[in-house]
Amino acid sequence: IMGMMHVRLARYHGAGLIIGADLFAQRAQRARQLGADHGVVVTDGNLAEQVRELTHGAMADVVIVGPGSAAAIATGIWRASWRN
Repeated sequence: IMGMMHVRLARYHGAGLIIGADLFAQRAQRARQLGADHGVVVTDGNLAEQVRELTHGAMADVVIVGPGSAAAIATGIWRASWRN
């Protein structure tokens, strides 16, 4: 629910490129249905490569982590530092 809500809010507020990421293909597809430009399935830690490809190396300006798991939060924090 959190990811879906943030995709909708980002689109409503005029965000540029929106990438939804999930471990499950059905939820990644749902992100696209709700307004994300891309819905990627994260497998084998390949999120960085997928984001790098979709953004032509620019990576993310903003990262929102929906799940409350420590691993997801740590990934979001680490991913947010890619641009620095």
